[in-house]
Amino acid sequence: MRTGGFFIGENLSNRINYSKSPLKYEEQADLLVSRGLIADKNQLIEILKKINYYRISGYLYFFRLKGRESYIEGTELRKVLEIYYFDQNLRKILFKPIEEIEIKLKAFLGYYLAHTYGAFGYLEEKYFNIDCNQTALQYFEKEKIKYNYNKYKEMKESLKYSLSHSKDSFVKHFLETYNDEFPPIWIATELLTFGEMITLFKCLKESDLTLFSDELKIPQKVFISWIVSVNALRNICAHHGRLWKRKTGGIPMIPRGSKYMDWNNINNVDNNILYLHITILHYLCKHYSLNIEWENEMAVLFSENASITRADYGFSDEWKKTIIWNEK
Repeated sequence: MRTGGFFIGENLSNRINYSKSPLKYEEQADLLVSRGLIADKNQLIEILKKINYYRISGYLYFFRLKGRESYIEGTELRKVLEIYYFDQNLRKILFKPIEEIEIKLKAFLGYYLAHTYGAFGYLEEKYFNIDCNQTALQYFEKEKIKYNYNKYKEMKESLKYSLSHSKDSFVKHFLETYNDEFPPIWIATELLTFGEMITLFKCLKESDLTLFSDELKIPQKVFISWIVSVNALRNICAHHGRLWKRKTGGIPMIPRGSKYMDWNNINNVDNNILYLHITILHYLCKHYSLNIEWENEMAVLFSENASITRADYGFSDEWKKTIIWNEK
């Protein structure tokens, strides 16, 4: 299995117990230099005190000679740090639209559920597509619904826990004022994680989900795949993960067919690269009228770091000329 550029568990039968001892900073620096990293040892030690050896190794991995632990000739710490800090700044920029999209979706979902099914309708299973006993269901569809139903139950348990442990004043007010075990949906959406909110979207009946996908002029399955991919990117950024040369995990679908001609020149793009995720952020911000200064910041970041190869983030030379990026 490949995760973010690393191979894990290619042959599980060959696994061994981990027996390596921890290395002191000086030993970590010596090991990296012995593998061919060009660096001042004292500077490298200071860097390792700030940035975990394994975090740096995630970037150095791509400088290794094929099948060996040593690095390509000329691999400099300076270059690795350029990429590392560029990645850090890009994460900060991307988190701006991700945050606004998450807030927008929570507000949209909370408002819709409140006015369609009432303040506590989100707790009623009958309003969701989570009945596994529907006779007409195919096996895989039944398994998907069963999975969503289990996640729905987990969401309610998690919400109950968040409610009892929250220090927010609005939660304290609710608990001190009302007898209800759960809060109304407009409070619940402020306590749910992005992933738990996605669970509610996945559990919606098609007649309800259509409202959200139609606003974006995309199919329901595409909508779900997009919010899952935004959440995957959110988690990478929130946990300071590497974006450079990374497969993001959440794999968004690309709208296809004559109804979605604007996406035709995106069809040859790998669904798992950062460029597609950024294109989706652009599309969502535009259609949700989220006026956030992030695209110009990203363009400036790339222009000020000419040594960074955009292709390592999935960008082609013609990326800004696609219809999606030029729609008014």
